[in-house]
Amino acid sequence: GRPDEALRYFDVSEFDEIYDRLNDELTPADWAERFRATPAHAAVEAGQTEPRAEAASTSAPTPAGPRSRGLAHGLHQFRVLSRRNFDLYARYPGNFVPLVMQPVVITLLLLALFPANLFVGDSENPTVPLQLVYTVCFVVFLFGLLFAVQAIVSERAIFRRERMVNVGVLPYLMSKTSFLAPLLLLCTLVIVAVLRLLDRLPDAGLVDTYLPFVVTLVLTAWAGLALSLLISAIVNTSQMATDLLTPWIAPQV
Repeated sequence: GRPDEALRYFDVSEFDEIYDRLNDELTPADWAERFRATPAHAAVEAGQTEPRAEAASTSAPTPAGPRSRGLAHGLHQFRVLSRRNFDLYARYPGNFVPLVMQPVVITLLLLALFPANLFVGDSENPTVPLQLVYTVCFVVFLFGLLFAVQAIVSERAIFRRERMVNVGVLPYLMSKTSFLAPLLLLCTLVIVAVLRLLDRLPDAGLVDTYLPFVVTLVLTAWAGLALSLLISAIVNTSQMATDLLTPWIAPQV
């Protein structure tokens, strides 16, 4: 049935409240027995998309045709799954705070390790500016790698259940990037802006220097994000995902 029918059936206003009811109130067998006594179950058994009583009350029923599986359907799934991912971060600080704290801590470390005005005049160690640029490039890749390494493996059981009701692989995978990719973009802009304002980066043109620099950093961060999603998809446990980080990081260095 439709998602709003599930909300009415469980008498809740948000979908995550359904899981609370399933977990706290009855056993799985009791929930199954309760559902078998409803018109919705009879409609499922009859191969209908709506309960018989609701269908009978419609004065001019429209013949049910095959549900569209085209682009519009994929975009709808992407939108719903993206909203769910956003809620997971927005409602639970334990998921969001560690992500934003990583760029904050690394930026403070960069400020402590590298003195101001590196790119002005002669330096005792001319490789220091190059070290700073390399470190910035590597840490944004590391952010992408760490942001999503648990994104798929931690909800593998949920994904398998949703595949049983035709949730697409591509909408699901892209929904994992709809929040994390813009967050990586924002973190990269903040890091570059802070380093520039505090004279760790040179006084150069916005279009000819910093635009290609930022674009390169963002693409590097998104490459790390793609690799982290790959790792999260091919492992079976969260521990395996963590253990695979080092072999994937070393070739990038």
